[in-house]
Amino acid sequence: MSEAKVLHRVRRYLRATYRRSHDDPPIVKWARRIVVLVVGGTVLLVGALMIVLPGPAVLVIPAGLAILALEFVWARRLLRYFRDSAHRLGRRATGRKRGETSPPDPLSQEERGD
Repeated sequence: MSEAKVLHRVRRYLRATYRRSHDDPPIVKWARRIVVLVVGGTVLLVGALMIVLPGPAVLVIPAGLAILALEFVWARRLLRYFRDSAHRLGRRATGRKRGETSPPDPLSQEERGD
């Protein structure tokens, strides 16, 4: 399973859990917000450390942002920015244009002799 699918499933589960509890008292909402901040911040910090230490920082940092995005708009925007940047980088690396499903033919018809 790809990284994007795993993150999507985790976010979908966490959002479903979050939506069920919208009618909670304010103290529960603040407690949830603090827990999300501590857990997401810790995961994000560990991911940042994995940039210089051995480990899958590319997986851990988006996971931390996904956790933080449950409660914080800035994390949601940052996660969207990184996701879009990764898509642009992938398209640039493969030579694909937006919406193109297969890589371009490296040889044109003239070069092939057709």
